Amino acid sequence: MRETGLSIDYVPALEDVPTGVAMIEVSPNGEPKFSIPRPAAFDRIALSTNVIDQTSHLEIARLYFGTLAQMDPEVEQLTAN
Repeated sequence: MRETGLSIDYVPALEDVPTGVAMIEVSPNGEPKFSIPRPAAFDRIALSTNVIDQTSHLEIARLYFGTLAQMDPEVEQLTAN
């Protein structure tokens, strides 16, 4: 993100869970099979009142979250509104 000029000011680093990865195996006939080890950092999305207070004055142009995060019911509820 830094290399593309995006701010990482509000991107947390979690020490107790790994960054999400997708493992891909390809069968002999060329069919991919995806495996996504869990838990991963995207399973732990949280929006604290502290971050809301720190960012409420900003004009935010984009908010990005990965669709894998939507697999968790709590995250789905958080991002639904």
